[in-house]
Amino acid sequence: MDASETKAPTTYRYHDSFSGIVTGILFIVAGALIFADKIGVLEGGWFWWLVFAYGIILIGEAVARISIPKYNKPVGGKLVWGSILVAFSASQIYELENWWPLILIAAGAAMITNALVQRRKAEESRY
Repeated sequence: MDASETKAPTTYRYHDSFSGIVTGILFIVAGALIFADKIGVLEGGWFWWLVFAYGIILIGEAVARISIPKYNKPVGGKLVWGSILVAFSASQIYELENWWPLILIAAGAAMITNALVQRRKAEESRY
């Protein structure tokens, strides 16, 4: 038996780079927001702006995953949580009594989007 027969077969693993990209973007945004707060250009403190940005990043990731078939996977949770984070943090940055209903609107819109995406996937899988 020679060395070539004892080698394990080559397997290719699918690598989903979105996690690393999202984490990198979040670190960059966090650093920029903290810096902006330290030099006095950020109104409302960096924390709620970071929560807002993370919500936007989650929604962006969900849209990218829907748009790029190679990275397509369920995104309903990302849409719902991203929408909730955006609406809630916006209500904290500005005035709560004016913005809190957006949490309900955003969650409802995300649920509808998720239902439509799941329906489309079910229809595509039939053919």
